[in-house]
Amino acid sequence: MDKISIDSADEFSASFAKVPRQVGIVYAAYFCLEEVRNGGFFQFFYNSTGVLGPEALEGFQAIGMAGVASAASSALDVFGSQYPRDREARYGAILSVLSLSTGSNFHVALSKGNELFRVQQEEIYRLSRTENGGFDDAATKYLAGLGLLGSQ
Repeated sequence: MDKISIDSADEFSASFAKVPRQVGIVYAAYFCLEEVRNGGFFQFFYNSTGVLGPEALEGFQAIGMAGVASAASSALDVFGSQYPRDREARYGAILSVLSLSTGSNFHVALSKGNELFRVQQEEIYRLSRTENGGFDDAATKYLAGLGLLGSQ
């Protein structure tokens, strides 16, 4: 299978188109969840993995994690109707929401960003291990149901 690249918006778009969409959205949901669990939505959006935002939301919905999807959707709402695939654009948009300039101290932005997304992060932490059996079980059931996993 081809590898999904998250190095840039263009590379992501081209590489994502080469994998089955169902696999791609589960991949996106997995990376979103891992980033949020590790450092919150600010980290997810700041890092290159943030390019996966809309697909992560689609993945959570597809695997039956409506509560996690709702929290992710609420976090993505900070960007409005046009989700920025470009990393710098995402960071700039968050800084704007936080009323910070691009020259602001990163640690101040991180602290304020974590507060901005606190409610969504708490929901993700609370639900991701239990909703629909937890992420791993939900993703496995979804992919297996589509015949996209080998024998278990």
